[in-house]
Amino acid sequence: MTAGQQYLFELENTATEIGSVAYFTLEANSTANQNLLTQTPIAGTFGGFLQDVDEGSLQENLYGFSVSLFGKGGSFTFTPTTTIPANTYYLKTTGRVGLEIS
Repeated sequence: MTAGQQYLFELENTATEIGSVAYFTLEANSTANQNLLTQTPIAGTFGGFLQDVDEGSLQENLYGFSVSLFGKGGSFTFTPTTTIPANTYYLKTTGRVGLEIS
């Protein structure tokens, strides 16, 4: 992800038998994910929270962020302040979540 470029994260949540809450995480911490070779700081600004992506659920740390999805999902924007190289982070979800990044 290029520094200064805004990315739109569109998330679609499909309800399961136990409910419709899901979670989306971007993680760049090699101590939490052994498939990553390094720890890459993730910093940037968030905005444009729409539909059922809960802005209040946003959790950030030095190596990533996470948001909760309720209902059918929604979207938010993320603009990194430094370039985040390819293959240095993982995108993870719980539940049946579709993701499009543009």
